[in-house]
Amino acid sequence: MKVIDISGPIYNDMWYYEGYTRINIKRRTGKFHDDEYTTDEYEGMNEHTGTYMETPGMWVRHSDVSLDKISLDRIFMVDAYVLQVSLEGLEEFGGRPRIPLSSIKAAEKEEIPDGGTVIISTGYGTKNWDNAEDFVKKSWYFKADAFDYFVDKKLNLVGGDSPSWENYNYSEGNFNKFYDAGILLLAPLVNLEKINNYKVKLCVLPLNIPSAKVVPVRAVVIEE
Repeated sequence: MKVIDISGPIYNDMWYYEGYTRINIKRRTGKFHDDEYTTDEYEGMNEHTGTYMETPGMWVRHSDVSLDKISLDRIFMVDAYVLQVSLEGLEEFGGRPRIPLSSIKAAEKEEIPDGGTVIISTGYGTKNWDNAEDFVKKSWYFKADAFDYFVDKKLNLVGGDSPSWENYNYSEGNFNKFYDAGILLLAPLVNLEKINNYKVKLCVLPLNIPSAKVVPVRAVVIEE
Protein backbone atom coordinates (compact mmCIF):
# COMPACT_ATOMS: atom_id res chain seq x y z
CA MET A 1 0.00 0.00 0.00
CA LYS A 2 1.25 3.48 -0.92
CA VAL A 3 -0.10 6.64 0.71
CA ILE A 4 0.37 9.94 -1.16
CA ASP A 5 -0.35 13.28 0.49
CA ILE A 6 -2.05 15.44 -2.14
CA SER A 7 -2.69 18.51 0.04
CA GLY A 8 -0.34 21.47 -0.23
CA PRO A 9 1.62 22.96 2.68
CA ILE A 10 0.52 26.14 4.46
CA TYR A 11 3.14 28.74 5.41
CA ASN A 12 3.79 32.47 5.56
CA ASP A 13 4.02 34.39 2.28
CA MET A 14 2.33 31.60 0.33
CA TRP A 15 -0.07 32.23 -2.54
CA TYR A 16 -3.55 33.52 -1.81
CA TYR A 17 -6.64 34.76 -3.62
CA GLU A 18 -6.85 38.47 -4.32
CA GLY A 19 -9.38 40.08 -2.02
CA TYR A 20 -9.01 37.40 0.66
CA THR A 21 -6.98 37.59 3.85
CA ARG A 22 -3.49 36.11 3.79
CA ILE A 23 -2.31 33.73 6.48
CA ASN A 24 0.28 34.96 8.96
CA ILE A 25 1.63 32.29 11.29
CA LYS A 26 2.96 33.83 14.49
CA ARG A 27 4.80 31.83 17.13
CA ARG A 28 4.49 32.78 20.77
CA THR A 29 6.27 31.44 23.82
CA GLY A 30 5.08 31.16 27.40
CA LYS A 31 5.78 29.43 30.67
CA PHE A 32 3.91 26.71 32.48
CA HIS A 33 5.44 26.39 35.95
CA ASP A 34 9.13 25.83 35.22
CA ASP A 35 8.77 24.75 31.58
CA GLU A 36 8.63 26.91 28.48
CA TYR A 37 6.18 26.16 25.68
CA THR A 38 5.37 27.54 22.23
CA THR A 39 2.07 28.11 20.48
CA ASP A 40 1.19 29.18 16.95
CA GLU A 41 -1.46 31.68 15.95
CA TYR A 42 -2.90 31.53 12.44
CA GLU A 43 -3.90 35.10 11.71
CA GLY A 44 -5.80 35.68 8.49
CA MET A 45 -6.43 31.99 7.79
CA ASN A 46 -9.58 31.90 5.67
CA GLU A 47 -11.57 29.01 4.28
CA HIS A 48 -9.62 29.06 0.99
CA THR A 49 -6.19 28.66 2.60
CA GLY A 50 -4.11 25.88 1.06
CA THR A 51 -6.02 22.81 -0.13
CA TYR A 52 -9.74 23.03 0.56
CA MET A 53 -13.05 21.34 -0.12
CA GLU A 54 -15.78 23.56 -1.52
CA THR A 55 -19.47 22.69 -1.19
CA PRO A 56 -22.42 24.16 -3.13
CA GLY A 57 -23.18 26.14 0.04
CA MET A 58 -20.60 28.71 -1.00
CA TRP A 59 -23.27 30.17 -3.28
CA VAL A 60 -26.12 32.01 -1.58
CA ARG A 61 -28.86 30.08 -3.37
CA HIS A 62 -27.44 26.87 -1.87
CA SER A 63 -26.78 28.34 1.59
CA ASP A 64 -28.60 25.45 3.25
CA VAL A 65 -25.63 23.19 2.34
CA SER A 66 -22.79 23.11 4.87
CA LEU A 67 -20.16 20.65 6.04
CA ASP A 68 -22.49 18.96 8.51
CA LYS A 69 -24.75 18.02 5.58
CA ILE A 70 -21.91 16.24 3.71
CA SER A 71 -21.77 12.53 4.53
CA LEU A 72 -18.29 11.16 5.26
CA ASP A 73 -19.17 8.35 2.86
CA ARG A 74 -18.66 10.86 0.04
CA ILE A 75 -15.08 11.74 1.00
CA PHE A 76 -13.54 8.87 3.01
CA MET A 77 -12.00 5.86 1.23
CA VAL A 78 -13.98 6.48 -1.94
CA ASP A 79 -12.98 5.10 -5.32
CA ALA A 80 -11.42 7.87 -7.41
CA TYR A 81 -10.32 7.95 -11.04
CA VAL A 82 -7.08 9.82 -11.74
CA LEU A 83 -6.87 11.49 -15.15
CA GLN A 84 -3.34 12.47 -16.17
CA VAL A 85 -3.76 15.44 -18.51
CA SER A 86 -0.89 17.16 -20.31
CA LEU A 87 -0.94 20.96 -20.42
CA GLU A 88 1.30 20.99 -23.48
CA GLY A 89 -0.50 22.03 -26.63
CA LEU A 90 -3.66 23.14 -24.84
CA GLU A 91 -5.53 26.13 -26.21
CA GLU A 92 -4.92 29.31 -24.22
CA PHE A 93 -7.69 31.79 -23.65
CA GLY A 94 -7.42 34.94 -21.56
CA GLY A 95 -3.77 34.16 -20.97
CA ARG A 96 -4.41 30.79 -19.35
CA PRO A 97 -4.59 27.20 -20.64
CA ARG A 98 -8.00 25.60 -20.53
CA ILE A 99 -8.81 21.91 -20.40
CA PRO A 100 -11.53 20.78 -22.83
CA LEU A 101 -13.66 17.65 -22.72
CA SER A 102 -11.47 16.06 -25.39
CA SER A 103 -8.51 16.08 -22.97
CA ILE A 104 -10.65 14.55 -20.23
CA LYS A 105 -11.86 11.78 -22.51
CA ALA A 106 -8.35 11.09 -23.82
CA ALA A 107 -7.13 10.54 -20.25
CA GLU A 108 -9.86 8.04 -19.38
CA LYS A 109 -8.50 4.49 -19.30
CA GLU A 110 -11.97 3.16 -18.66
CA GLU A 111 -15.30 4.90 -18.49
CA ILE A 112 -15.96 6.89 -15.35
CA PRO A 113 -19.18 5.65 -13.72
CA ASP A 114 -22.08 7.96 -12.99
CA GLY A 115 -21.71 9.39 -9.50
CA GLY A 116 -17.96 8.74 -9.53
CA THR A 117 -15.09 10.77 -8.13
CA VAL A 118 -12.49 12.26 -10.48
CA ILE A 119 -9.05 13.79 -9.91
CA ILE A 120 -7.43 15.87 -12.68
CA SER A 121 -3.63 15.71 -12.61
CA THR A 122 -1.44 18.00 -14.72
CA GLY A 123 1.63 18.56 -12.53
CA TYR A 124 0.76 22.24 -12.20
CA GLY A 125 0.14 22.22 -8.46
CA THR A 126 3.42 20.61 -7.48
CA LYS A 127 5.53 22.71 -9.85
CA ASN A 128 3.99 26.05 -8.99
CA TRP A 129 2.77 25.93 -5.38
CA ASP A 130 5.71 28.04 -4.19
CA ASN A 131 5.23 30.63 -6.93
CA ALA A 132 3.07 32.94 -4.82
CA GLU A 133 2.81 35.68 -7.44
CA ASP A 134 1.66 33.58 -10.40
CA PHE A 135 0.12 30.43 -8.89
CA VAL A 136 -3.47 31.60 -9.28
CA LYS A 137 -3.31 33.88 -12.30
CA LYS A 138 -1.41 31.47 -14.58
CA SER A 139 -3.21 28.28 -13.62
CA TRP A 140 -5.28 26.15 -15.98
CA TYR A 141 -9.07 26.15 -15.98
CA PHE A 142 -11.87 24.08 -17.50
CA LYS A 143 -13.63 24.70 -20.77
CA ALA A 144 -17.42 24.60 -20.44
CA ASP A 145 -17.83 21.23 -22.19
CA ALA A 146 -15.68 19.54 -19.51
CA PHE A 147 -17.95 20.87 -16.76
CA ASP A 148 -20.98 19.76 -18.77
CA TYR A 149 -19.52 16.25 -18.73
CA PHE A 150 -19.04 16.33 -14.94
CA VAL A 151 -22.64 17.45 -14.50
CA ASP A 152 -24.02 14.87 -16.95
CA LYS A 153 -22.16 12.18 -15.02
CA LYS A 154 -23.65 13.47 -11.74
CA LEU A 155 -20.19 13.18 -10.22
CA ASN A 156 -19.68 13.05 -6.47
CA LEU A 157 -16.48 15.09 -6.33
CA VAL A 158 -13.96 16.58 -8.72
CA GLY A 159 -10.41 17.33 -7.59
CA GLY A 160 -7.62 19.08 -9.45
CA ASP A 161 -4.22 20.73 -9.12
CA SER A 162 -5.32 24.20 -10.24
CA PRO A 163 -6.47 26.89 -7.77
CA SER A 164 -8.79 28.56 -10.29
CA TRP A 165 -11.20 26.49 -12.37
CA GLU A 166 -12.85 29.44 -14.10
CA ASN A 167 -11.52 32.40 -16.05
CA TYR A 168 -12.09 35.55 -14.04
CA ASN A 169 -12.28 37.71 -17.16
CA TYR A 170 -14.08 35.35 -19.56
CA SER A 171 -16.49 33.22 -17.56
CA GLU A 172 -17.48 29.84 -18.97
CA GLY A 173 -20.50 29.81 -16.62
CA ASN A 174 -19.19 26.62 -15.06
CA PHE A 175 -19.87 26.99 -11.36
CA ASN A 176 -23.62 27.58 -11.66
CA LYS A 177 -24.27 24.19 -13.22
CA PHE A 178 -21.54 22.46 -11.21
CA TYR A 179 -22.96 23.41 -7.82
CA ASP A 180 -26.57 23.07 -8.93
CA ALA A 181 -25.63 19.42 -9.50
CA GLY A 182 -24.39 19.11 -5.90
CA ILE A 183 -20.79 18.24 -6.83
CA LEU A 184 -17.97 18.77 -4.32
CA LEU A 185 -14.76 20.53 -5.36
CA LEU A 186 -11.31 19.61 -3.99
CA ALA A 187 -8.41 21.93 -4.86
CA PRO A 188 -5.70 22.88 -5.37
CA LEU A 189 -3.82 19.60 -5.09
CA VAL A 190 -0.17 18.56 -5.30
CA ASN A 191 1.81 15.36 -5.89
CA LEU A 192 -0.78 13.97 -8.29
CA GLU A 193 1.95 13.07 -10.78
CA LYS A 194 3.25 10.56 -8.18
CA ILE A 195 0.11 8.50 -8.62
CA ASN A 196 0.62 5.49 -10.89
CA ASN A 197 -2.79 3.85 -10.78
CA TYR A 198 -5.86 4.94 -12.68
CA LYS A 199 -8.16 3.90 -9.83
CA VAL A 200 -7.25 4.79 -6.24
CA LYS A 201 -8.86 5.38 -2.86
CA LEU A 202 -9.32 9.00 -1.81
CA CYS A 203 -9.57 10.27 1.78
CA VAL A 204 -10.47 13.90 2.47
CA LEU A 205 -10.42 15.08 6.09
CA PRO A 206 -11.84 18.59 6.49
CA LEU A 207 -11.56 20.60 9.68
CA ASN A 208 -14.66 19.84 11.72
CA ILE A 209 -16.46 23.16 11.37
CA PRO A 210 -20.11 22.10 10.95
CA SER A 211 -21.35 25.43 9.57
CA ALA A 212 -18.54 25.77 7.00
CA LYS A 213 -19.37 25.98 3.30
CA VAL A 214 -15.70 25.77 2.31
CA VAL A 215 -13.03 24.34 4.60
CA PRO A 216 -9.27 23.56 4.55
CA VAL A 217 -8.53 19.84 4.35
CA ARG A 218 -5.85 17.19 4.50
CA ALA A 219 -6.28 14.84 1.57
CA VAL A 220 -4.47 11.61 0.71
CA VAL A 221 -4.62 9.02 -2.03
CA ILE A 222 -4.07 5.32 -1.31
CA GLU A 223 -2.68 3.05 -3.99
CA GLU A 224 -2.96 -0.67 -3.37
